[in-house]
Amino acid sequence: MKGKTVGVIIGIAVMVTVMTVLVIAVGIKTSMPHLTPEQLMTYEGELNGGIRVDGFVVENSIKYDINPIKLAFAVRGLDPKVTVNVIANTLKPDSFTDGKGVIIEGIYDKAKNLIIASKLMTKCPSKYEEKGQGG
Repeated sequence: MKGKTVGVIIGIAVMVTVMTVLVIAVGIKTSMPHLTPEQLMTYEGELNGGIRVDGFVVENSIKYDINPIKLAFAVRGLDPKVTVNVIANTLKPDSFTDGKGVIIEGIYDKAKNLIIASKLMTKCPSKYEEKGQGG
């Protein structure tokens, strides 16, 4: 009876270990790099699973058509000279304006310097910003 209990416990431990390894492996494989436009320009890794880019909407770059829905703009990082073009087939978020912080998820075409966005999020002003800086 004791031998059966030990065998069951060992079997359960092995199954839990295998499941944990599988979950970690899938998580690593499906995670996407989170980059700035500057980092994207020099990124050497694989981008087959998509990317997440964090930047600011370039002034006067927004082009929005309602029929069919198409939003095109450029995003920059801290260096205003480094920009990436973005196309999204989505409605323009209400808070989406020139200079606004955005996070874009999608597929990057390096040859065209273009992100085909599957998800577009605007950033909210940080509640931790010092007073007088917009917060």
